Amino acid sequence: GRDVTSNKASATTAKKNLCLKLTAKCATYDSITLKWNAVSGANKYLVYRSTSPNSGFELVHTLGNVTTKVDTGLKHSTYYYYYVVAYSDDNMLVQSNTACARTATLCLKLTASCATSNSITLKWNAVSGATKFLV
Repeated sequence: GRDVTSNKASATTAKKNLCLKLTAKCATYDSITLKWNAVSGANKYLVYRSTSPNSGFELVHTLGNVTTKVDTGLKHSTYYYYYVVAYSDDNMLVQSNTACARTATLCLKLTASCATSNSITLKWNAVSGATKFLV
């Protein structure tokens, strides 16, 4: 009889479970705060924005190894949609969910108090971009 010996080789391919979860929250009337989790191996994040949930996304920020961004200079009372793409150098790793937030409405807070028996004092907050107030 003959003995036959074989060498068995096995390889296991490990799949990385890459997940990128994005949240968006209103920060002010003209800014939205974006936060996402770090992705293993990522060294660059690209942030895309649109005012439509299904189209019109444009690259607005290319960031290094960070997990938060305040997007400023936005229109008040507007819905913005975002997604983030994680990269390792030039290799795309994963794309996030689409997150939505609405910028706040401009708000003028007015207070009136008695100054004298025949006058009142009016005070209000500053509103960025306002050039005059009509009373």
